[in-house]
Amino acid sequence: MSSSSSKDPLPKRRAVARLMAVQALYQIQVADQTVDEVLAQHLAGPLRLDEDDADADIAAPDREHLVAVVRDASGKSADIDVMISKCLSSGWELERIEPLLRAILQAGVAELCMGKKDLPPKAVISEYTDIARSFYDGPEVGLVNAVLDRLAKTLHDGKIG
Repeated sequence: MSSSSSKDPLPKRRAVARLMAVQALYQIQVADQTVDEVLAQHLAGPLRLDEDDADADIAAPDREHLVAVVRDASGKSADIDVMISKCLSSGWELERIEPLLRAILQAGVAELCMGKKDLPPKAVISEYTDIARSFYDGPEVGLVNAVLDRLAKTLHDGKIG
């Protein structure tokens, strides 16, 4: 299923960018690489589902969105971590959250904080909850949904649309 960025609708390209942003933030945390190094790797070529299958390319990411989410999440990580900590349910501590789950939360929070009209909070929450669901089948999915929902309500005066 090869496709080019000109054929793919923006929502699909943004969904790919969100997944790639989570992967990039995870890589930054665990591989001790810089934001620029990781972004260069992620922007170098098409994302493949299977390296052995040349036709396994998925939609091209919204490159601008990918870069914005990764740079915002990385550059404001201390502030984002404080926001996440304030929204965690009892029993969860930021320091004990594994790197992948933390990357999902950081990307989601960074995007919610962008405050762009073309990024409705409900869509952002749904996308990052789906990303969490693709990696987890336990309480982590609910955690992502709850944290992002609480933050969105805080940022948008109790209303999310």
